[in-house]
Amino acid sequence: MAASLLAITFALAFDDKSTSFQLSFWLTNFLRILLIVIFSVLAKEIVRKLVASRYDCVTEYRIWEMERIGIGRHTRLPRKFLGFTIHTLPIGVILPILIAFISLGKIPFIASGVFIVSTQLIHRAGKKYLHLTEYEEAKIALSAVLTSLGIAFLFKFLTPFNPALGEVVTINAWLAFFHMLPLADLDGAKIFFAGKTFYVFNMVFVIASALMLSLFGTVATVILAIIFAIILAANYHYFLVYK
Repeated sequence: MAASLLAITFALAFDDKSTSFQLSFWLTNFLRILLIVIFSVLAKEIVRKLVASRYDCVTEYRIWEMERIGIGRHTRLPRKFLGFTIHTLPIGVILPILIAFISLGKIPFIASGVFIVSTQLIHRAGKKYLHLTEYEEAKIALSAVLTSLGIAFLFKFLTPFNPALGEVVTINAWLAFFHMLPLADLDGAKIFFAGKTFYVFNMVFVIASALMLSLFGTVATVILAIIFAIILAANYHYFLVYK
């Protein structure tokens, strides 16, 4: 988890918004953001574990990795490179750092961690399905995304009392958005494959919430985001699924 937390922090702290680079200022900013990232990631993973326990499962946080470097049959790892054997590609560390350099910190790509779920079969005996269903796994994934969004809502409510808390809002909104992307092994992919309409509703809700948090209060943002999500999900289902 440490490598993932540092990669996320680097992506967020790369652009410290100062007009000239000062190492001491950059490091101070990095450490401040690291504390926010640790709190935010731990909070969503604790909630994820609690939700998973309801389905008699255990989750483990891991760096987002890829086992292939392309889409062809011969692109699967492991491969030899400069005398080393590469078994997996830690994309959750590489992408945040690479995109931070390319965009000069303007695009904080912070999709870094994924969760691995293991089912305690002995405890699921007697349930309708012995193994975890796609919808159950999607709800476990969504719990972490909504936790990030919930933290953003909470600290948005507290921001008038301390404007510095606005950074917690921004970081958690970014976390919610990037983990909703339907990319391999991310939360978004698990939600996407559980149901397209279900995914559209939650993705619209996350995007609308993240955009409107800077314009409206917490309650107004939640209400408007739900309305947008219902309208777009209903239209998607009617025109692209029902018909």
